[in-house]
Amino acid sequence: MPNIERKLLLEKLIKFEKPVQQTLAELQKFGWDSPTELVQIKPAHIENCLDEYLQGKLNAAEVEEWANALECREDIGFIPTNEDLVREIIFQLANPLLNKAITPELAKSLKAELLR
Repeated sequence: MPNIERKLLLEKLIKFEKPVQQTLAELQKFGWDSPTELVQIKPAHIENCLDEYLQGKLNAAEVEEWANALECREDIGFIPTNEDLVREIIFQLANPLLNKAITPELAKSLKAELLR
């Protein structure tokens, strides 16, 4: 039953249900590699995170930490119809020093891209 527990933790991670570091600590017992995707990131997950940021419930560092935790995980997949866009937005949020700083303007712009 480890995959069920892992899946539940991954769902908590993508939904930002508890602090990222706490969830990652719990996920460590499963290792990094995974033969299959157990959950999928949806545009709504990113929208929710950006909304929380825009409402002041999260700060830019927390958004970056969340995106970093999602980026490149083998056990998290993407819906094929919007995979490229979602991957790009996760990359942007996870790497503000390479891209743009996480600001309310960027958050609004990324939300608009997701809603197209």
